[in-house]
Amino acid sequence: MEVGFADCGISRAHEVDLLHQRAYNEWIEKGHHGKMEYLARNEHLRFNPAKLMPGTKSILTVILNYFPEKQMKVAKNYRIAKYAYGQDYHTVIKQMLETVVQRAKDKFGSPTCIGHKRQVWATEVKIPF
Repeated sequence: MEVGFADCGISRAHEVDLLHQRAYNEWIEKGHHGKMEYLARNEHLRFNPAKLMPGTKSILTVILNYFPEKQMKVAKNYRIAKYAYGQDYHTVIKQMLETVVQRAKDKFGSPTCIGHKRQVWATEVKIPF
């Protein structure tokens, strides 16, 4: 199902163990998340996929390299972040994931073979990876 991702993996959806929960919380407490305040919110959802979407059994994780081939010139000391050169990567990844879902439906049937529910998120839920 080649749609352009660099890699992917499927994992069982289970609660994150206490050791990793503590490490994440310590990372937040030390302020390592910088201005990304959303990383400190929704702790009750953060470590257990079933709380975010009840009945979740598997998680498909994908990697997409959005590093641009060409670099924009610096003008008057202003630079545009590389991730902002093209289309919003949230939109691009979400469209690609929808393609994966449709191909799985076409190949395996719907909905029982790929689950009764599915949700496509492209980081906007802001759950740690």
